[in-house]
Amino acid sequence: MPELYRWLLSRLPPCLHRMTMSRRSKHYCAVTVSLLLASFAFSITAGEKAVLPKSGASDGRLTSARLIKRVEPQFPDHAKKTGIRNAEVHAQFKIDKEGRPLDVEIIECSHPDVGFEAAAIRAIKQWRYEPALMDDKPIEVYEAVTLRFSQDKEAQSG
Repeated sequence: MPELYRWLLSRLPPCLHRMTMSRRSKHYCAVTVSLLLASFAFSITAGEKAVLPKSGASDGRLTSARLIKRVEPQFPDHAKKTGIRNAEVHAQFKIDKEGRPLDVEIIECSHPDVGFEAAAIRAIKQWRYEPALMDDKPIEVYEAVTLRFSQDKEAQSG
């Protein structure tokens, strides 16, 4: 099993690779591996190479979700009072068939318990996407994002 895990890990996009290395790595690794196995199984049965499209990409049958409305998170007041100048929050969520983020979950936060997690969740829940499509039908997909907070600039994402 370790060889299969290493092989799958080597094929992860960088954002998912970081998630598997987070504090809760066992749970997210299991979820990531399950999603990858399902993706590869689908691709193998379809007789095609497994490729996860980037935002807005299309291969004729699968089009990924595209962000169309973004609300920037606010730098938390409590964090300002404690002297924190920068922070990074890694989050994941499901994008439903209507393009709404659901089940927002914080994977990792550089400064926990001072409000960055709540600020990120509040902002992400207001985002809107053009839903992902498979064969021109909306489907639910999962997204992982990194929000970077700075007192000089309210928030950035990557």
